[in-house]
Amino acid sequence: QLGARDVSPLLLKTLTLAVAQQAERIGAIKRIDDVSARFIGPGRIVLSVALTFKDGVEAGHIRAVLDKLASGVRTQQPAVKDIALATVSGEA
Repeated sequence: QLGARDVSPLLLKTLTLAVAQQAERIGAIKRIDDVSARFIGPGRIVLSVALTFKDGVEAGHIRAVLDKLASGVRTQQPAVKDIALATVSGEA
């Protein structure tokens, strides 16, 4: 995006911690594979997260888990306006 810039390493660490805390609270996420974030305007952050679900999480449950994760991160970090979540279906 025009004018977008990466967040600072400290803010990225804070955002990654927020994602990890929410993932632990939800319990269906096996691991967080990648987190990146960019400012898209004054006080507006877009957060991208790639994650892997635990074995046995049903496909119908994934959307609800992703919604809970996004909602929890936004509550902890109100500057996060947009969250792109990508799932990894199996082991590489």
